[in-house]
Amino acid sequence: KLESYSLENLGSVYVYLGEYERAITYLEKSLAISREIKDYQSEVISMGNLGAVYDLMGKHEQAIAYLEQSLGLMQIKNSITRVKFIGILGIAYQCLGQYEQAITYLEDSLAISWEMKAHKEEAISLINIGNTYREWGQMERAIENYRDSFKFTNPQTMPAECFKLGRSLGDIGFTQGDWYLALEGYEP
Repeated sequence: KLESYSLENLGSVYVYLGEYERAITYLEKSLAISREIKDYQSEVISMGNLGAVYDLMGKHEQAIAYLEQSLGLMQIKNSITRVKFIGILGIAYQCLGQYEQAITYLEDSLAISWEMKAHKEEAISLINIGNTYREWGQMERAIENYRDSFKFTNPQTMPAECFKLGRSLGDIGFTQGDWYLALEGYEP
């Protein structure tokens, strides 16, 4: 079990370094050991993390396959890990242009975050929903979700998310010629 855990951690480090192929090697080894010793919790994590890496690589179909398997085995229904994997699944569908499916998963992620009172995850879910609506061309719904996410973002604890959120809202305002919306997004 410790070997599987160590391999999982090594895979995660290589993800942060941007060495995705190397990360996959370690995550696949971790998955194989988890299956061999019947450690379902580690198996779920390894599959979900493999899905996340494949999504980062732009291999969205493979990401979806791993994430759906992971979520199918996950026994804990309300967890940050579940929120994360459902969110990545939604993003993978968004990248494939399957916006309705993406919104379904992202709204599930939001609902679980809300139940858990996990405000950071609520904010991230709302931003991802806004991004999906934006990609889909539904700007009013994107704006609505971006504005809702401001309720949960904090520049001190979520600086990157706050920056992206403001930029996204400002960009919509700018492209639509809505200068007040652009200011709402761009002003700190």
